[in-house]
Amino acid sequence: MTTIPSARARLSAYMAHKSDADQAEFERRVDAVVAEATETLRARVAELEKDAAFLRALEAAGVDNWEGYDDACEIASGS
Repeated sequence: MTTIPSARARLSAYMAHKSDADQAEFERRVDAVVAEATETLRARVAELEKDAAFLRALEAAGVDNWEGYDDACEIASGS
């Protein structure tokens, strides 16, 4: 089985010919970008989990029997 190198490993290999200081700065920048992206994704996942919990509560309360439910479904589906 062939292992596909991670983006970080490929970029580190590319930077290997640079000075140690350049490589350290490069790795610091990569780590910062990864940390920012990770935080953004965690926040989005938390938001989606909150929305999903609210939708489950609506379904448990019988939202599908409420007036306007079919209209909301059409709006959500883009119809």
